Amino acid sequence: MRKFLLFFLIQFLAFILLVTNLRAIDELRYVPAALTEVSYLFLQWTILKRIQEETAWSARLGYMLGGTLATLLSMWLTRGWS
Repeated sequence: MRKFLLFFLIQFLAFILLVTNLRAIDELRYVPAALTEVSYLFLQWTILKRIQEETAWSARLGYMLGGTLATLLSMWLTRGWS
């Protein structure tokens, strides 16, 4: 359960940043686009090795669900940008 939660949170944060970044780019919001891009890249750089070495299915499931739920939440949070 610990690995599931860790990888869920990692991917949840990554996809919140990624989807918000894409919305910012689409709406030509330069400062939010730059801030979310730098944050996303820093997160990926710091956890990439850990993700590559993980073999537990619970971690994989958390990683997939975290990304999926974060995408939906970020779309909902940034819906008023248009």
